[in-house]
Amino acid sequence: MPIAIWIGPALLIHGLRSVSWRSAVGVATALNACLAAVHWYGLIPVKGTTFLATALAIGAGSTVPYAAFRGLAGGLSPMMAMLAFPCALVATEGIVGIVSPSGSWGSVAYTQNASGLLRLAGWTGSAGTTFLIGLAGSVGSWALAERRRWTQLVAGVVAIGCVAWWPTGRPKGALEPGARGVRTAMVSRDWGESELAWGLLRGSTDTVRIKRSVGAAHDSLIQLTGQAADSGALLVVWSELAALTPESQKPALLERLALVARQRGIHIVATIGTFTPGLETIINEAVVVTPDAGIAGHYVKGKPVWGDAEHGGSAAPLVQSTALGRIGVAICFDLDFPAFVRLVNAQQPDLLVVPARDWPAIGPMHSRIAAFRSAENGVGMVRSTTGGVSSASDEFGRSLVSERTENGGSVIAMGTAPLQKVATVYATFGDWLTVASTAGLIVLGIASHLSRREDRSTGVDTG
Repeated sequence: MPIAIWIGPALLIHGLRSVSWRSAVGVATALNACLAAVHWYGLIPVKGTTFLATALAIGAGSTVPYAAFRGLAGGLSPMMAMLAFPCALVATEGIVGIVSPSGSWGSVAYTQNASGLLRLAGWTGSAGTTFLIGLAGSVGSWALAERRRWTQLVAGVVAIGCVAWWPTGRPKGALEPGARGVRTAMVSRDWGESELAWGLLRGSTDTVRIKRSVGAAHDSLIQLTGQAADSGALLVVWSELAALTPESQKPALLERLALVARQRGIHIVATIGTFTPGLETIINEAVVVTPDAGIAGHYVKGKPVWGDAEHGGSAAPLVQSTALGRIGVAICFDLDFPAFVRLVNAQQPDLLVVPARDWPAIGPMHSRIAAFRSAENGVGMVRSTTGGVSSASDEFGRSLVSERTENGGSVIAMGTAPLQKVATVYATFGDWLTVASTAGLIVLGIASHLSRREDRSTGVDTG
């Protein structure tokens, strides 16, 4: 898939040159819908007609950049036409990221994990990778049409390749020389029988069994936290919604967490799904626990997945000062919203901690999304995940730890996370490339319109 994303647009653009604009839109929509159905099958948790409708919607959205290119290119010079497709691709993804309840989920950039592209994200956000993929498509299409421009095509491929796969100069899993680090444990655990707690949202009256199973789950999580401390962890991060908890049992859990943190001298980011009587949604929160302050901070997931039985809370990720440094906290789906994650930069965290919960098919892609957020904001990240991939990355998005957790049971993934923040252009200026690409597309549209109008007045057919 990573290589196909670079080649496919060139072939499709080239094929659409020979048909009318309306035919091009129809062909591209049908083809993109078929490709979306193949690619997203098993990744999107819907089936049947809902999945087919979703694939068609994705196909239609994916066609917009091709339609824009096909409509504008005839009125532009070859050089300006090459910019139309990447500008349209970036602008389309930017608009979708604003209006979609799924944020940036589905961006073509997330098919990639090359070190050079992650470095680029610190300057441009993920839009930089999207722009390069679009540029490769328009340049490749031009070379295929000219057929005598293979030298230029090879030069373009080499140039883009150098950006994308620029070597890191660092062994995988190693921190930057002189960087501070903290021994970290990522704890993931299946719900087991405590999953019965979800019945509270449906009015379950089996409260005795639910409380007993929840208590056993709490015991297990405290035990796993102690095991992580025995292995040398100074920071322990639970996966999302690790402790499903009726409101009546929450105070006791918080007391136990504060006691463990104080006795073992560790910092804990614990995750709790609180069920409140009379409410049909849960509170999905992360709690920062320190040896000196006990319960130091609370964060409620800011971007719940649409359709989930939880309500949003925090307006920005938490940044909590601790003896280890300033720890930023976001939860799972929050990472699909780059502008939301970027808010952490107001308080300059030394590390971003992200509890998450996935399903096996989507785990690798969500891990790549996390790497982009880390590189964009110049901060290391620990992502503790159940059902996917637990990972840690440095401030440039490069992988330090990666361990699959979809096989069930309990998993403790150990690694050293960096406590280091670097300044990035993206952290300062945000989605500037998306704004520039959208403005560029408007300028190209005006230029194409004026050129076509002039040609019509002289009797020239621009196609």
